Amino acid sequence: MILLKLKQDKFSLCRLWKGNPFTYLVFGLVKKGGRNSFGRICSFRKGGGVKQKYRIVDFVRNIFNIFGIIRRIEYDPNRNAFIGLVCYKNGILSYIIAVENLKVNNTIINYNNMFTIADIKNLNGSSFLLKNVAPGLLISNIEKKPGLGACFCRAAGTFAIVLNKYKICDKIYILIRLPSGVEYLLLDTCRAVLGIVSNSNFRLFMWKKAGVSRNKGIRPTVRGVAMN
Repeated sequence: MILLKLKQDKFSLCRLWKGNPFTYLVFGLVKKGGRNSFGRICSFRKGGGVKQKYRIVDFVRNIFNIFGIIRRIEYDPNRNAFIGLVCYKNGILSYIIAVENLKVNNTIINYNNMFTIADIKNLNGSSFLLKNVAPGLLISNIEKKPGLGACFCRAAGTFAIVLNKYKICDKIYILIRLPSGVEYLLLDTCRAVLGIVSNSNFRLFMWKKAGVSRNKGIRPTVRGVAMN
């Protein structure tokens, strides 16, 4: 069991974690600068940037029926949504994609037909089977196949809507509508997270200077007609 001690004040419940990421859930990334396996530059707009570490995010959510507490809400340089550090009651720590209005000390659960939904006070950020989600609710981090892990609606501010349930060839399918307007029929045993993905104001953010793009590893774009 890994014990995690955090220094929290009255403002820490509503702001991002300012310290380093959890050491055992990150590893370093090697930048390629837009080069392929032969070492030739194929993407001319990539290169440079600050060093980044990849956070191992749990998209499968297969720790069933064990309550977990959100210990941190962190910034992830590899995605535009925020991530949350969850400490389950059995001592396991993992990162998940945070949803809107998810705060420190909130309780989540990966529901698997053990509890009734009425027993869970805060459903926001918890993972459920699609057959347990009522039509009209907003969901995110949706599996395409049971056990595959979240495939749809993982970017900041995205969500899908549960439309209806159908019975086809002795199997129950759930009809969902993605942000693009495409509608999918998914098995009722696929998992999804209740809520909208966090950092929905990401699309409104304006880069203040060119150095911000360079720090993110984006090089300048030169028009073809301006070249010799």
